[in-house]
Amino acid sequence: MHGIEEMVKPPFIRPTPVTYTVNGQERQYWGGDQFGWGSEFQRIGDILEEPDIRRGKLLGAECTLIDTRALLAAALAEMRSNPYAFVTDISKWI
Repeated sequence: MHGIEEMVKPPFIRPTPVTYTVNGQERQYWGGDQFGWGSEFQRIGDILEEPDIRRGKLLGAECTLIDTRALLAAALAEMRSNPYAFVTDISKWI
């Protein structure tokens, strides 16, 4: 989902320079700051149906199996029409 966000570039992700030390040398990269927004990736369950998403148990754990090609197509379409489809404004709680 973060890769899909990178493709759509929704307005809640602000490009932010980040400096890392790599092999003793400082290097600057661009990261994405989405402070104040909470990811709601469980909402993909609202845009996918079987057989593209399957839920069940593996031993005792609840599991979800997702067809990533189907997710890519559905989530791109959803985020292009509603960039805030998979986030919630949490700024009032932080």
